[in-house]
Amino acid sequence: MHLRAPFVGFPDVVQYQIVQDDTGLTVSVVVRPGADPGLQRSVRQALADRLGAAGVLAPPIAVTRVARIDPDGGPLRKYTVVKSLLPRRSAEQAG
Repeated sequence: MHLRAPFVGFPDVVQYQIVQDDTGLTVSVVVRPGADPGLQRSVRQALADRLGAAGVLAPPIAVTRVARIDPDGGPLRKYTVVKSLLPRRSAEQAG
C-alpha cells in the first residue's frame, strides 16, 4: 500500500512523516506558510479514506504541524517517511 498517495492532493504539505505505534498513527506535516488551518483534518480524513479503500480499518490518526522533520542521523541525513515502532511479528505469529 502506498501511504504517500493521500498527500498528493495537498500541495501545501512540503514534508511528512507517518509513525505507527501502539496508539495508532501519528502524522507530522511541514506545511507552506499560509496553508489552510483545516489542513490537518483534511490530511487525517484522506489517510483514513486511503486505508479504508485498501480494506484496512483505520487506527486513530493524529496529524500535527511541525516546523521541520529531523533526519534519522545516518550519513545521508535522510528521514524515514513511514516507520513503525511496533515490535515485528514473526511469520508464525502472523498466521
